[in-house]
Amino acid sequence: MQEASLLIGSITLTERLSNQEFLAEYLEPEFNYPKLFLIMEAVHAWKKASEDNTLESLHDLLNDNMELKELISAEIED
Repeated sequence: MQEASLLIGSITLTERLSNQEFLAEYLEPEFNYPKLFLIMEAVHAWKKASEDNTLESLHDLLNDNMELKELISAEIED
């Protein structure tokens, strides 16, 4: 994500460059849109994998909590 930010700047860069014609013309060859696209695609893939991992961990935690609740209830009843 850091590399993508370095390639394109802030989300308002394009809007701000519209007021700076000379600067926009100078920077245009520097924008590497294919590389930026690949970086953003990789960031989204990493985010998806991270969310899937977190979701799985939360399900495991929920199952562990239910088992613990059952063990406590059984221990109290005895």
